[in-house]
Formats: sequence, C-alpha cells, structure tokens
Amino acid sequence: MKTLPRTLKCLAILIIAAQSHIVAAQWVKAPSKEQLEKIPGLVHETFESVSMKTTVGYSVVLPPGYKTSKQRYPVVYWLHGGGGNECSSLYTAASWAELYEADQVRPVILVYPNGFRSGYMDHHDGKVMIESMIIRELVPQIDKQYRTIATRAGRAAHGFSMGSSGALKFTAKYPRLFGTAVAYGGGAVDLERTQSRFILDILERNLKSDPKLIQQNNTYHFLAKNHPILRKNDLRVLLICGDDDSWKESAVTYRAALQQKNIPCQIKIVPGVGHSLRGLMAAEGKSAAKFQDRAFREALARESAAALEN
Repeated sequence: MKTLPRTLKCLAILIIAAQSHIVAAQWVKAPSKEQLEKIPGLVHETFESVSMKTTVGYSVVLPPGYKTSKQRYPVVYWLHGGGGNECSSLYTAASWAELYEADQVRPVILVYPNGFRSGYMDHHDGKVMIESMIIRELVPQIDKQYRTIATRAGRAAHGFSMGSSGALKFTAKYPRLFGTAVAYGGGAVDLERTQSRFILDILERNLKSDPKLIQQNNTYHFLAKNHPILRKNDLRVLLICGDDDSWKESAVTYRAALQQKNIPCQIKIVPGVGHSLRGLMAAEGKSAAKFQDRAFREALARESAAALEN
C-alpha cells in the first residue's frame, strides 16, 4: 500500500506527458514519403512558436530553379480546411506545377501552415494563437528564410472552407501584408450578426462568445474599417464555390459586400460540386493560379511604378 501513492504519481506524470505529446503532435505533421517523392520542391520545417508555446510545423513548396537562381519570388499562404494540417492540402501545388511546365505562370513559393481546427483565430484562453503565429511569426520567418518578395504586392492568402474564411479575414484585416485572396468553398460570414448555430458554437468554443473577440475576427468589421485602403491598394479577390455547397451563399453575400465598397471580386460557381476542395481544384485550380499570377504581375508593376515616382 505504501507504494501506491508513488505509483499513482508516476501514472499521473505519464498521462500528463502523453497528453502534452498529443497536443504538440497536432501542430506538427510531417509529409509522407509519397508526398516527398511526388511533390517537387517540398520542404517541411518546424519552429518553436512563442505565440503557441509549442513546436509548430509548416510546409513549403519551392518553385523549379529556386536553388540555382538568385531571384525573389512572390508567396502564397495556403490555409487548409478544418481538422487539416500543413500537409493535407499539398496536392493543390499540382496546379502550379502543371502551369510551370507549360510556361503559363511565373513561379511562386507556396507556404502551408498548420491551423488544425483553430478557425485561424486567437482563442480566448491563449492556448491556441494561430492568427498571431501566422502573422507575427511565420510570415517574418518565411521572408527571412527564403528569397521572397516581402511586400503586400508579392504576398497572397488562399484557403478552403475554414481556410477560406481565414484567407478573407487576413486580407481584410492586414491590408499592408496581403494583396490577393482566393477562397474555395465559401466566403466570409458576418460573425456579429450570424444566426448560424454551427458558427455560434464555434464562437462559443473558440472565443467564449466575447463580443470584442468576435469583432476582432469578423471579416465584415475589417472590410467596413479598411475598405478605403483595400481599394487604394487594389485588393484582388476570387471566390470559388460549388453550386451544391451549403456555404455558397456566404460567397455570394461577401462578393456583394465587396462590390458595394467598389473592391473588385470575381466569383466562380462550379456546377455539380459540393463542399469539396478536390472537386473545386479539378475544375478551377489552374484558372485560380492564373488569376493569382495576373494579380501578382499587376501589383508588382504598380509597386515598381510607385517606387520610380518616389
């Protein structure tokens, strides 16, 4: 009986250690051998995130010729859907790879953060701080680690589902960081006015339904606040959604909100596709990459012209 307390103590330590490992492991998911073999330029990295207080993983797909060239490249931050990780959407890189071979787009660096089920929000308890991790830590690290075009003109946010809302929020909230958004499988939801039980449950879970925190994550709030600079900076937005997707209305509504602010927005509704990134990529992945290529070219040309004037 004397050894029981010590045994229980050791068991408790093992349980805590195992739980800590599980929590840490969800933020790091290395690519499979098959992904490493099939995706040229794929690199997986980790870093100790101050915001997250744990090790966080991210994947990078470098364009052909990166290692032998000295040029700088624009960057696309690709945000996966709910429950994904830094490797779950790597197949989207195939659209760019095929266009590179046909010499139809200029090369870019693709960055895939790990957002798990965060909603790309900083949570109320401070344990999940994905927005801070991406904006304050990952973006500067990528610019330091790789030869990027480290300006708004050379930086874009793409995403699917949860990632589409994250991409649209980041471009509206940080107009000096991002110049383009491409959202697959939905648009932005007005979090301060939503009646969706699904969204309300997420806000309760992630933000404790705190009105101030909800506002800090509401894309519509930042659209209203920042639309003059978004318009001045020539923000470009593309929304791609299946006609059988229950989130289609959020894309249609957000496009209307952008147009009311005189901010250009294209929308593509894909027939016969539901809430499926693979379906959307098969139908519009290459056209989205071409859209992004044009947006980068135009933004960088404007940036160069402004620099010459000054």
